[in-house]
Amino acid sequence: MSPIHARFEFAPDRAAEFGWDGQAIVELEVDTVEEIVEYCEQFGDAIIDCTASVNGKVISASEFA
Repeated sequence: MSPIHARFEFAPDRAAEFGWDGQAIVELEVDTVEEIVEYCEQFGDAIIDCTASVNGKVISASEFA
């Protein structure tokens, strides 16, 4: 299985905790959808939106936030 490309958008007041230079968008490559869910559960209070490319399809994971 190919790595999953996940894109997290963080609230402006929390972005500095996750990005650099206050950047609100952070992109990660993970191995499983479960990892994305874990990030959303752990940092849900700071996440505005999360999308991921899984097997060529874009999904929204923000409902886990």
